[in-house]
Amino acid sequence: MARRGRKRRLELEAEYWRLLAAGVGSVEACRRLGIGRKTGYRWRAEKGEPPPLDLS
Repeated sequence: MARRGRKRRLELEAEYWRLLAAGVGSVEACRRLGIGRKTGYRWRAEKGEPPPLDLS
């Protein structure tokens, strides 16, 4: 069975967490990366806060 929904953009997600760790707000991080605020909210809800330690 084929996967449904959008493919995860792991590079963008990693950069989102780097921006948050650097003190950039979630809305601003989403704006800089060109993603929707709901995407940032979903990533935070899935991973939890604070950001994961693995930011490599």
